[in-house]
Amino acid sequence: MKKKVIFSIIIVVIIAAWILHGLNEDNGYNGNPYLGRYNCVQDNTDLVLYKNNKCTMIIKSYKEAFYTSGKYVIRDNRIEVNFDKKKINYYGASKLKGKFEGDRIKLYNIDDKENLTFMKE
Repeated sequence: MKKKVIFSIIIVVIIAAWILHGLNEDNGYNGNPYLGRYNCVQDNTDLVLYKNNKCTMIIKSYKEAFYTSGKYVIRDNRIEVNFDKKKINYYGASKLKGKFEGDRIKLYNIDDKENLTFMKE
């Protein structure tokens, strides 16, 4: 009888640990589905969205890659990217706004209304 009770307790602990581990995983269902790397269709640029609402724009059109960091806010499938004002920023833009459309982001530069489409890797 004791063996059955101990075995049952061990099974319950293992199942509980497995469930709790699954809830803490950032697998897109429990986490943020927008996170990840997006490639621009028009030019050789990547946008990387991180967990902590920070992002990096990587322009690979030159001999060396050009990195710009910033912060982003997502509300109702819309994104706003604000770049660090103390550093050189993406195409001279202080801010990009856009909208998620499936696995794509359509961004535009608020200064000149240039549209950029990024696809998730």
